[in-house]
Amino acid sequence: MSWKPRWLHLSLAIALLCCFENDVFAQATEAAEKPKPTVAGEQNKAEVATQASDEDPFGQMTLDEISKDFKVKMSAYMKRYRTAPTKTEKRIVFKSLPTVEPYWPRFAVLVREANGSDDGMEVIKWWYRRGGRKKGTNKISRLLVENCWQNEGFNEYAFMVKGALPSEEAEAAFKSVREKTSLESVKATACYELHEVLRGRAEGLTGEAAEAVLKEALSLRELICTTYPAATDGAGAVYADLLASIEFAKKLEIGKPVPDIDGVDIDGKNFKLSDYDGQVRVISFWGDW
Repeated sequence: MSWKPRWLHLSLAIALLCCFENDVFAQATEAAEKPKPTVAGEQNKAEVATQASDEDPFGQMTLDEISKDFKVKMSAYMKRYRTAPTKTEKRIVFKSLPTVEPYWPRFAVLVREANGSDDGMEVIKWWYRRGGRKKGTNKISRLLVENCWQNEGFNEYAFMVKGALPSEEAEAAFKSVREKTSLESVKATACYELHEVLRGRAEGLTGEAAEAVLKEALSLRELICTTYPAATDGAGAVYADLLASIEFAKKLEIGKPVPDIDGVDIDGKNFKLSDYDGQVRVISFWGDW
């Protein structure tokens, strides 16, 4: 037999051996990864509860318990920060600032379980006031729209929806709230915020499209003034604020005279914007906080 057939036989044998080893390895790996069958009821309830707790350590907490837990973490953080001996170490500690984000799954459950009650609004307020406004505002805004449209607390935080959600989503959200709620104050707030969203959208359009959207926005403004009067009931403050905002917005429309401004110049002298009538004026609005 020549060397070629012998070499061919040897190569074939090596190839078959490799295939066999790979097959054995694959079967062993599959057997190791496959979960072992367990008898129903083999694990007691305490073990199951422990597993659930490992997945979500805040899964059974109330808002009060979460608040206490967060307070403990913040106190520990502040102590570490104050006692850090150098600026470099303080910067390192600062990166570990506790946030409300880890509580989010439990927060979402608490709001939904509250079914639009004041308890759900308290959860939203807690989240927003303790830093949730910096991150995750879109999530809490969606919860507000989906669950709290029948609660007057919606009026206080409706501005979050406009600022956190994309324009089209915010528009749809306020239209939905306006249709579903039976509370006049919430209807008025939804109308006003929708009016603001539409005005913002009109600014990004031109021609007839811009005119149509702006016309819809202005019709909502008139609807608030005529349909939702400044009542003296519990919603009176809401109506009064909305009407004041509308009246002020009218003064800022394009083509209207600029409202007069009183102030103090850099030399400490009192002045009015009207003092400079007939001159070119540039007004710069800025803030420091």
